[in-house]
Amino acid sequence: MRSLRILMLVLVAVACWRCLPFFFLGCFTGDALVETPEGPRRMDSLRVGDAVWSIRVGDGTRVLRRVQAVRRSWSFDLRHPVTSLGRMHGVTGSHPFFLPSEKAWLEAADLVTGHVLLTAEGPVALRDVHDEHAWLVPEWVYELTVEGPEHTFIADGVVVHNKSQESPDVVVEDHALCRCVAESAGRETRLAPCATGSSSGELGMDASPPEDAGPPPECCIVVDGNTAPLETLSCIGRGIRELQGLEGFNSLRNLDVSENLVENLAPLNRMLLTSLNASRNPISDIHGFALGFQCPDGTQVILNGTLLSSDDNDDIQLLRERGCVVTPASF
Repeated sequence: MRSLRILMLVLVAVACWRCLPFFFLGCFTGDALVETPEGPRRMDSLRVGDAVWSIRVGDGTRVLRRVQAVRRSWSFDLRHPVTSLGRMHGVTGSHPFFLPSEKAWLEAADLVTGHVLLTAEGPVALRDVHDEHAWLVPEWVYELTVEGPEHTFIADGVVVHNKSQESPDVVVEDHALCRCVAESAGRETRLAPCATGSSSGELGMDASPPEDAGPPPECCIVVDGNTAPLETLSCIGRGIRELQGLEGFNSLRNLDVSENLVENLAPLNRMLLTSLNASRNPISDIHGFALGFQCPDGTQVILNGTLLSSDDNDDIQLLRERGCVVTPASF
């Protein structure tokens, strides 16, 4: 009888142990290979701030994006999709894959032979799916959060999406800049206490500060700003002091913040800007600002302390003639 009780306790413990992973987010096993500018890298070697290749599923364009978060959990149940590229490393059933023929995302648990997946080179047919089950020892799995608007990355050659969902709102601490962005993007704004560790919370001159000037400072939030297809932004002479928050608008390419009160350009150092006009600002230091270029031959060039304002910059013009495109710079 005692042996039977012990056996039942063991079975209950195993059942509970297997339930735990469902309270965590999952993704790929650590040996899955993610495409980066330096070549394929194991997922478990990636860190916040690393650059990875992302795909715009609408037209297949390849763009560089940054890793915003890396989380680790575990899973007992994994799937191994098989395509002409080979057998993929383990992936949890809840991870989304893009089906180009249906223009929709489908979880790995629902993938079957015949589905067409998307790769960086185009569609590829799913030949088979192998299931792997572990009863006692789970596998470590890793989840990447990649900045948008695409929120995609290439794992084992196949385009997949972030497992986690991010808020579509964008926090812009400077109220004057926030109002300018919202007007340009056709979005509404709301106020909320600034997060701990945010910048000074100084407001732009044309902003309407809250009546209570005491702590905590209030930040301006652009509602659904992450979904705004904002490519060009002109905020001339708006009394803007801080540029923090613009990095949340990942489609922004052309920026004019001339005739303001901006002193620091560092918040722009990881944006994919192709043109910037920051003239007639009291800029005191630009050593934290840089431009990175990715060239067709695979080389990367970083220009430190550089303001991209016109084509008369010889270095920038030469890089453009070589077909190099602006990418986030490394620091």
